[in-house]
Order: sequence, then C-alpha cells, then structure tokens
Amino acid sequence: MKIIKKCTKISINENAYVIGKIFTESINLKTIKHLHDVNLYICEQAKKEVEWMITVEHIYLHEELSFNLNPILFGPPGTGTIYQVSTRSLEILYNRTSEKLEDFQEKYKEYQQNGQIRFITFYQSFSYEDFIEGLRSDGTAFVPKDGVFKQIVIDALYAGLTSANNQLEDYETRKEKVMEAFKQKDAFNFHSANRFIMIIDEINRANISKVFGELITLLEEDKRLTKENETRVKLPYSGDTFVLPPNIYIIGTMNTADRSIALMDTALRRRFGFEKIVPLPSLLTQVEDIDLPTLLHRMNQRIEALYIRDHRIGHAYFINVGTLDELIMTMQNKIIPLLQDYFYDDWEKIGLVLGGIGRSEQDSYIIYQEKVDVSALFKHATDYTSFDFPPKYRVKENITVEDIKGIYE
Repeated sequence: MKIIKKCTKISINENAYVIGKIFTESINLKTIKHLHDVNLYICEQAKKEVEWMITVEHIYLHEELSFNLNPILFGPPGTGTIYQVSTRSLEILYNRTSEKLEDFQEKYKEYQQNGQIRFITFYQSFSYEDFIEGLRSDGTAFVPKDGVFKQIVIDALYAGLTSANNQLEDYETRKEKVMEAFKQKDAFNFHSANRFIMIIDEINRANISKVFGELITLLEEDKRLTKENETRVKLPYSGDTFVLPPNIYIIGTMNTADRSIALMDTALRRRFGFEKIVPLPSLLTQVEDIDLPTLLHRMNQRIEALYIRDHRIGHAYFINVGTLDELIMTMQNKIIPLLQDYFYDDWEKIGLVLGGIGRSEQDSYIIYQEKVDVSALFKHATDYTSFDFPPKYRVKENITVEDIKGIYE
C-alpha cells in the first residue's frame, strides 16, 4: 500500500493538524477512515523529523481556529467544569473544535508533563508574589523569584523566538534568551509556536485584581506581543520586561455557589470571556426503579424557586451512580450536606427540596419531624408548660426507594 512515495523535510507544530506544505506523488485517501482520530503517516526518508496528519475530508495547511484567550467556565458545583477545562485545553493545543479525541486523559497528561498545560488553584491568601514575582530568601538575602505565571509566560515567549532554540535548555537560560530578544527587532514569530495554557481553578476565591496586578492591562488580545497595541511593562521586584505573547491562554473555573460573577471587578469581567456550565440531567440514566434525570431536575427546580439558580446541583454528583446503594450513599453523604450549606440548616426548605417533610420516621420522606416528648423529658420540672418547643428535624437513617421516588413523583 503506497501512502506517501516521496516527501521533503518540513518543520511542523505538534499542536496543529499540519504546519508547512506536504509534497506527495500519491496519497490513498480511502485508507484514512476516521476524521476524529488524527492518523499519523510517517515518511520513511524523514521519519525521525516529520509526522503527517491527514484526514478523510481535508488536509489542513494553514487553517487557524479562533479561541478566546481568557475564558472563565463558571457554574454550580458538580457541573464538570474541570472536565470542560481539560477538553478546552486540548481543543486549543490541537487547534480543533470539540470532536472527541482518542486517549483523552493520556494526551492531557502528556501536555501537563511537557509543561504546555499548567494547573494552579487560587485561595484567599494567594498573592501577586506567588503568581507573578516576589522577593524570596536565598539564605543570605532576599532576591526576586518568578511566580508560576511568569514562568509559563517565559516558556511561551521562548517558543516564539525566531532564532534556533533548544527545548532542553534550563529555565534560566530560556529566560535570559527571551530578555535579550526583547532588545531586538522581529525576534519573535508565534505563527507556528507551541501554545501554552494556564488553568486557574477557583479563580474567584482570590483577590483577582491584587493577584494579577499590571497583568490586568496585558490580558487584552491587542496588547499581546507582536499585536497592534503591544504593551510591555517593567516588573516591580526584578525590573524585568514583561509582556504576554499571543500563544498563552488563561482558562479559569469559577464555582458560582461561592461567589457571583456580578461581584467581580468590571475591568476584569471585560477582559475575560464567561461561559456558563449548567447541570445536564440528560447525561444521567435510570438506576433500578429511580429516574435520575427527573430526580435531579426536580430538585434543581425547587432550589431555584427557594433560593437561586447559581446554587443548583450538578449532574457530576450522580454521574457514576450505578446502584441503589450508591444512590442512597450519595444522597446521605453529598446531597443533604450540600443542601445544609445552601440553606444554612433551614430544614423546612431542605425538606421541601427533597419532596416534603414526614410527621414520623415511618412516612415516605427523607426528612421527618420528631416532636419533643416534654412530659418524659422534663417530668420533674414544674414550669415546662410555659415553653414552646419547636419540632426537631431528622434525616431518615434507612432511606428507601419510595423515599427517593417521593422527591419527584
């Protein structure tokens, strides 16, 4: 079978379908069956240098897909934002839309290992010094130390150098070459440079304006290196020149149960693209005699009516539930504690979300009332009748199929 009879050596970018020009005498497209699986055909004469990516419908030579440089995926807990981030990362790196990729997790891990995808979680005390740069002790003095984001920016800039570069060089050498290139004209070309992605989980937990500092200005697409309004800044601790290249993407995740996007600074909201991730009950299946999609949908309808849409329950809580025992455990250990957080232990509202409140443990409800037996509890007291004892709410220990069905029937 002759796939490629002759080829010339070209340079390619592993993250695109094909970068460069393919020279062939004969290509048998009938042998290429799957558009979604990127089949690799290697020319024998240059197999150590060249990989070919050919599809049944197109040979992509210079197609450039457009991706938001700074997307934030936000939604209620359990909507799968981390999975969506992983998918989006591979779309960007492969310059593809959201077709399913083979060995998805393996590809994602590979890019994490080679440094093109880096992951960090924001928390309340996370600072500019952690993210961009700060002073750290080396044992004798305080010296500037690059933060996690500055490091990936340096690597992305290094990937765009027009001069020959060696990816095996250490970070300090790469940084030195980048800083020297800033003094030269036309030292960068990002047309076929590797793309880099900084994933920031729980981006709304930190003080974003404080963490990003002068980076706020640089986030905009036209302020990137080689763009029409290219903007460079001097960093306060090191004095290094700092600019964002066009081949770096910031993907954030945001849990709307923790904080609303309405509370974010207007300047920040303008520089990020917000994409809402919603619960998808349709992804769930029936578990024995219980309709999981309807169960989740009905609970979320009630949460929205009693509280707010941002506090709905995501489908990921139930996605791996396959048996009745697993469902009961999920309700007891995840859903009910989550509702307690949402409603601040307001058991009447929690009971309404779960279909109602029983008058005793024998009723077909997950939540039931237990009245205080005043005469037994205070039998030696003389003035207990003057107290108004509210009912106590309990969670049924032995939840049954009928109890769960009662949530949506």
